Amino acid sequence: MKIFSILYIAAVTSTAFAQEAPATRPDVVNLPTIQVLSERQEEVLKTPGAVTVVTQDELKKNKPTSAQDAVKRTAGANVIEAEGVAYIGMRGLSPDGSRKVLLLEDGAPLALGPYIDSSAYYAPIVERMERIDIRKGSSSLAFGPSTIGGVINYLTKNPTKDHGNAVTLTGGSRDYKALLIEGSSVKDGTGLLLNIFAKDGNGSRDNSHFKTQDVLVKYGGALSDKSYIGIKLSHYKSEAQLTYLGLTQKLYEEDPYQNPAKDDILYINRYEMNLTHDYQINGDSRLATLFYVNQTARDWWRQNFSKDGAGNISMTAGNKGRNRTFDVAGIDSRYFLNWNAGEVTNDLQVGLRLHTEDMRNVEVKGATSTSRSGVIDTDDKRFADAQTLYAENAFNLERWTITPGVRIESYRQSRMIYRKSSADFNQGSATRNTEYLGGMGAAYELTKQEFLFAGVHQGFAPPRVQDSIDNNGQAVDLSAERSVNVELGYRSQRDNFQMEAALFQLDFSNQLIQATESGGASSTLTNGGKTLHQGLELSARYSPEFDRSLIIDVNATYLPVAKFNSTRIISSEDRNGNRLPYAPEYMFNAALGYKRQAWFTQLQYAFVSEQYADAENTVEGSVDGMRGVLPAYGLFHLTGEYQATRDLTLELSVRNLADTTYIASRAPQGIFPGMRRTAFLGLKTEF
Repeated sequence: MKIFSILYIAAVTSTAFAQEAPATRPDVVNLPTIQVLSERQEEVLKTPGAVTVVTQDELKKNKPTSAQDAVKRTAGANVIEAEGVAYIGMRGLSPDGSRKVLLLEDGAPLALGPYIDSSAYYAPIVERMERIDIRKGSSSLAFGPSTIGGVINYLTKNPTKDHGNAVTLTGGSRDYKALLIEGSSVKDGTGLLLNIFAKDGNGSRDNSHFKTQDVLVKYGGALSDKSYIGIKLSHYKSEAQLTYLGLTQKLYEEDPYQNPAKDDILYINRYEMNLTHDYQINGDSRLATLFYVNQTARDWWRQNFSKDGAGNISMTAGNKGRNRTFDVAGIDSRYFLNWNAGEVTNDLQVGLRLHTEDMRNVEVKGATSTSRSGVIDTDDKRFADAQTLYAENAFNLERWTITPGVRIESYRQSRMIYRKSSADFNQGSATRNTEYLGGMGAAYELTKQEFLFAGVHQGFAPPRVQDSIDNNGQAVDLSAERSVNVELGYRSQRDNFQMEAALFQLDFSNQLIQATESGGASSTLTNGGKTLHQGLELSARYSPEFDRSLIIDVNATYLPVAKFNSTRIISSEDRNGNRLPYAPEYMFNAALGYKRQAWFTQLQYAFVSEQYADAENTVEGSVDGMRGVLPAYGLFHLTGEYQATRDLTLELSVRNLADTTYIASRAPQGIFPGMRRTAFLGLKTEF
């Protein structure tokens, strides 16, 4: 595999890119990392596209249950939470596997295989996060692949001298228990951070126990006044009774939280390493590079079952293990230059990324529902490598900032099949594609605190290897997803009031119709043809800095158009004009918080309008539970904390306060209920 050659390159040139050189202070060491957004507020205001920054303070107040849950209150985001797994869709794009949003942690890809299978089976724990940057509009050309719905960058905590050591104990409903240990040290410009987390408990459905362990270590700092280096090591391990099997309409009406597949279980074991270095060549230029490598084993054992016409589910003999191991590595190096052309100042970024990955897929038939070995049914290996060149230049005029950008992405996918249905054979095929993408963004300064922004850029997402190369090793006529994304918006920040509004359009020349089980009712993956998304996003936040203060945070999404716009006939069905699945017309989030000296409490409300579960826009719920409307729902959440002493804090969170029963999803294989009322109580001590 090419990982070893990339390891050699990294050892010779180990250098991680960021929008700004990392800052070091006596009390904090900000290790170099990829930034999707600038840390400078004045630069964020000029960003030529819709953005959201989830700050450390907001994470503390909102107390999300997962990294995806932390994104849920972002305008445009539709987060489907079902059976302990949450997926993110943006602006009417399918949340299926979060495949149309690029997920990063400290700039490194989170998907187990960004080019092989970008499904988000793994998500980092939110307890290790310091901030979340979300970029939905133009200038996302700096990142890839799969940025049609935008880029989400989870940023982990950095070493700090003050309040860097803490222990948090949490207990909650359904036997939930969690322990978080944080240790941090800063000395002479060098920092060390240790984050240890463990949790276990029962999921919202019956027969859905889980346990997770996570360890994160970060070390680094300034080598000189021009050079910064960092290393991040992490290990994540989880075991959860998760299933693809939802309920039929009959079973949901009898008991929405029952779970027939009590022996389904998912194992994830992930190792990760990032090496980063940032070198300030001179006052106007900088070289930065990120090297990332990770390995993830994902074994999912699922029982065999059958459904009858009356809506009954029978668990039949045996199970099947869908066991996969992913190896991913890459090096991403960027050059930053500030230069002048007469009276026009310019900010240039040029980047080169080399990326490689492979996946071993072994499907095993077990004799019983609890088997963890058996007869190999399918054995194949999938490969992908990509070379990317990116360039962007911001022309800074008196009031205008105009930023054109280009991205060239060349990727090769291949598949080698060793065994299928006990018949030995060795067969493979490969496809290569090169994408030329361009975009233009602009921002206009109305006042120092107000900006208009606009942008247009091309988006693309490659198909998965298993979809572009079939089980017989033959290449399938399956195009990448391509879109033209347009935005027009307004952004302001005055004192303690922030506001952003954006009109957006996603015009697809080709959108893929999902066919995996996680895609729901579709049975084949094919080129779906043209689709169109048009909508409006609005967000506003008022948060004064007083001992006694009222905090108001609202956002809304209106998506009147999210439709198939093609006469292409698929499986004898004409979907032209139909609404896209999992694309609610309205979404609304509001939070009202009150702070008084040592106390803080916040009430949140989230509303999602009805959604279709399939491309045929079936209204009535089908017997198997996979088709039909997902009714609208609204949820209340309550959070709070009390600062008992300088070093002791009591934390409270209640999700789904009214204990509303609702359908979160009808995919992959039937109805999945949303999280029932769940309460958490935590005690945090700092030292």
